[in-house]
Amino acid sequence: SGDSKAERESDLRAANDESELAAEEKKGKKKSGFRGVVIGDEGMEGNFNITRVSFMLFRVMRQYGLYSLIDCPCSTTLSWMPQLVARLDMELPGFMYTCVLLDQKELDPVRKQFHRYFEPDVIVDPLTEEVARNKLFPSGDLVFTWNAIQHLDMRVSWKIIKLARLRSKFLLLSSNPGFNNLHIILTGSNQATGFLNVRKQPLMLSDPDKVIGNLSYGLPYKQMLLLYETKKLKRTVGRF
Repeated sequence: SGDSKAERESDLRAANDESELAAEEKKGKKKSGFRGVVIGDEGMEGNFNITRVSFMLFRVMRQYGLYSLIDCPCSTTLSWMPQLVARLDMELPGFMYTCVLLDQKELDPVRKQFHRYFEPDVIVDPLTEEVARNKLFPSGDLVFTWNAIQHLDMRVSWKIIKLARLRSKFLLLSSNPGFNNLHIILTGSNQATGFLNVRKQPLMLSDPDKVIGNLSYGLPYKQMLLLYETKKLKRTVGRF
């Protein structure tokens, strides 16, 4: 299936990460020395290898020449994103970071976590406007959403994906290959409860440009990052 193929490809690419990095550095690309935010027990936070998640986001920004990052919602990355943003700010000239929040009450924790590292632009609840007329959601090079759509109402997740497609060059989001979304659909609640597969009904996103694996452990469905160049992002069934 497409999902199992994605998993196989992600495992292969994960195994090749270090050799690809070595090749880039051999070609004369500036060596960073950064290998991810050090957090928790051996980089783990719960079931997730956050050191690897942060490193791969850092690497995508450098590899694709991206200078502005929209973190939506940034409430799911607060334990490590401030350190990563500080590093990106040091390495990428003109770097810009925007924190998108879905709830006003999350504003104080964001300011508290970031104050030692970076002063982010913060936009609160930009999803209230319809997608076609939305002037609140920011524009930038990359929209990043980690472990958020796995816990949101799918209608909110769909709006984030549609806005990212309109306002950014790339979308990097977490997904759970192998999960079929059926329990979300059958309950009629639209509420994800820990897992969501963006390539299955009702979202049906097309093949990603890049699959990043080895990010989760001990979960019934692996959590991966899928990278899309938004101008090529389509649905396998239906339209946006």
